[in-house]
Amino acid sequence: MTAYPEQFNGIEQSLLKTLVPVNALTDDHLKTLLRNQSIESVFSGQCIFSKNEYDGNNVYLLSGSVRIVDDEKSVLLDASDPLSKYPLSHRQPRECTITAETDCSIMRFNSEELDSMLAWDQASNYIVLDISGQRDLDEDADWMVTLLKSNLFYKVPPMNIRLILDKFEPQYVSSGETILRQGEIGDSCYYIKEGVAGVYQSIGDRNTSELVAELGVGRCFGEDALINEVGRNASIVMHSNGVLMKLKKQDF
Repeated sequence: MTAYPEQFNGIEQSLLKTLVPVNALTDDHLKTLLRNQSIESVFSGQCIFSKNEYDGNNVYLLSGSVRIVDDEKSVLLDASDPLSKYPLSHRQPRECTITAETDCSIMRFNSEELDSMLAWDQASNYIVLDISGQRDLDEDADWMVTLLKSNLFYKVPPMNIRLILDKFEPQYVSSGETILRQGEIGDSCYYIKEGVAGVYQSIGDRNTSELVAELGVGRCFGEDALINEVGRNASIVMHSNGVLMKLKKQDF
């Protein structure tokens, strides 16, 4: 069962736990889905979407009531109705027109991204079972399982995950060692298998860097380098001896 923190991006956990199938996502995938998400206010009489429209979203009614109209009937749906916990007329193109009957609040989720994450979560559960059942992977099972539950690879086809896990290489590091430097173009990402690392950022034009966070076992860093040709946004310095699992961009 997913263990939700109290809020995701200011949205109450009690609300998220009622939305189907959003409530089936892992915490990390839910955070990714909600990264730029907010509750939207809709005024009475405002059209939420029209029949035959294709908008690529799952829309949830959080408060108030809406009028659902198709060729045959007109139905009023209130947020207190259990059916409101499912996306409104989720088929695309839309089979009906939905208009706010009263002032209400809604949330929109990108359907393709949501479906991708749900499929990945389901597939990763089988991979986790496979890894846990292989005795020769006992030493690596913990970090592999933790990585699978993160949001690092949700856009990767699940069939390729085992290939990627096999590409991770251990890197033994020492306290005080700089792993990444702010501004450099990266070619690898890292998973902390053992140890603690500090995240340092230069503020303004100053030549000194300030500690802004610490990362412990189970955390990843440098993943932007796998997708984007951008400079590192922080420096990473080890605060203890440890072991990192390194994935090169060319392998990803």
